[in-house]
Amino acid sequence: MRKLLSAFLVFVMTTTLAVAANSMWYPSGDKAIFVVPGVDEVCNSAGSLCTPFGAGGGDVTSSANITDNSITRGDGGVKGIQDSGVIIDDSDNISGVNDFTLSGDFATPYENTITVAQSGGDYDTIQAAINASVSGDTILIYDGTYTENITTKAGAMTTLVGVGTMGSVIIETNTGTALTVPSAMMTMAFVKNLKFKSTATGNNASKLFYGEGTMTTFKDVSFDYNVSDGYTEEIIDLEAGNYVFSNCRFDYDSTGTNGGMNIFISASGSVNYNIMQGYGTMSIDSTSSAEHLHFIGDSSSNNNLIRDFDLTMEAVSPSYGGHLDFIHSTNTGNIESLGNKIAITTPSGVAGSYGQAYHLAGSGGGHIHSTSNNIEIV
Repeated sequence: MRKLLSAFLVFVMTTTLAVAANSMWYPSGDKAIFVVPGVDEVCNSAGSLCTPFGAGGGDVTSSANITDNSITRGDGGVKGIQDSGVIIDDSDNISGVNDFTLSGDFATPYENTITVAQSGGDYDTIQAAINASVSGDTILIYDGTYTENITTKAGAMTTLVGVGTMGSVIIETNTGTALTVPSAMMTMAFVKNLKFKSTATGNNASKLFYGEGTMTTFKDVSFDYNVSDGYTEEIIDLEAGNYVFSNCRFDYDSTGTNGGMNIFISASGSVNYNIMQGYGTMSIDSTSSAEHLHFIGDSSSNNNLIRDFDLTMEAVSPSYGGHLDFIHSTNTGNIESLGNKIAITTPSGVAGSYGQAYHLAGSGGGHIHSTSNNIEIV
């Protein structure tokens, strides 16, 4: 028998009916709810706050039996039950719900969705949710900071979506790699509305992303990297596959004596397509003349479209003497730079300190095609 979600049926199914000649009632907390004789309403003990009971008329004069959508009276009459349209069948499947509101514990709104929350979700870590998922599942992550090194499933499609505004869900690691998409045929990932963060100390202490999958897409994702007394050569390390970064934020802050090459995004020769669009601020406060900062380095992948960036790169220390480059290319891949707004600020009067929009460091067969870019170097 289907279980109808209506207040009246709930009371009929969960209590014992006490039937008298003139009324039908049952206890409910500190109130008694009863049916007024001859009136098709359910009321509280004060006789007020009555709500429609359904079709039919007459008193219940004998034992009542419940059937689908009705109560059969002992005298042969039938009182109808008002149907809410929401049905839970014997397998606990729900139908007839057009909208819902989450409250209390986090519900799973779709059959192929897994929730992650610090309390009340299906899992309290993202990796546990990934391990339990199958290809095509969507993993919804609720606000909070998750200190994890995450790896998606090889050969599967993984979707990670943060609930709330950008930055309300943070995946943080100070050692290792925050997110890895491994190498395997048809390994794909879609990542939306998350923030990857690292506060590292020393050389190459951590990465925000390492990718070798077939296809990875980032949408509305923030990458925030902070390092002290060290450098990191590949903060976002694209080793193979295809990538799309759409409306992503990239922030970098370095302090102390580092003395190495910092590359925020590295795209190697095994990457087929790399399409990027976003904004951010790169800041370096180093006293070392050997400190270099490249937003995009080693762009030796086959095809790179870098477009519509609004990016600021600045050297804070007046003694800084390294390189600030928007694109530092080995010149073996093809780069299309389109509609970017780049501001590069270096200290004045310091020997060896300079900034470049494009720095071709190799002699390979690639090229850079620049169109409608606004580059300011001061």
